Amino acid sequence: MMDKAWQKIHVMEMIAVCVLLGTAWMYLKAYWDFEHNYQTWLANPNGEGMSRAEALGLSGDFLGGVLNPILSFFSLLALLFTLRLQRRELTATMEELKKSTVAAESNVRLFTEQIAAQRLDAFENTFFSLLKLFNNTFEKINEHHDAEAGQPAGTSLQRLMLHARSQPTLEAARGVDGRPQRD
Repeated sequence: MMDKAWQKIHVMEMIAVCVLLGTAWMYLKAYWDFEHNYQTWLANPNGEGMSRAEALGLSGDFLGGVLNPILSFFSLLALLFTLRLQRRELTATMEELKKSTVAAESNVRLFTEQIAAQRLDAFENTFFSLLKLFNNTFEKINEHHDAEAGQPAGTSLQRLMLHARSQPTLEAARGVDGRPQRD
């Protein structure tokens, strides 16, 4: 699409150069004709002629009167072409802005999904850390201990349950070391 626009610009430049060269050629041709034939231009059937300056003025007025509307027309065409080109560029810019807006919205959506995934990952890490801590604690409670002085053999949980059952009341069972807890 851009190549076509540049080709049109080059075509317009070539047309402008041709118009300027044609204008210059017309002015030079008129001057050349005047220089070689000005005696016939100046001759009047009554024998009265005009001066060279007057004849050059008349030919200049003629060329200016003919070429000024032509050059004005081509300058108007160049202006219209420029406006058309700017409109196309503005349309292309608007399309690119729409595309960048869609891309930004997609990035926001992706970023939101990443945050949700990170939160889920953090929750899973915390959950599995707590699960590991629970398993370690459970394994530690269930470790088998040999009989020691005054303590029967078994796991810590079994010892605790045995101690709790041997107490007369719930309040007395709450004391881990065998002493009743104070309120």
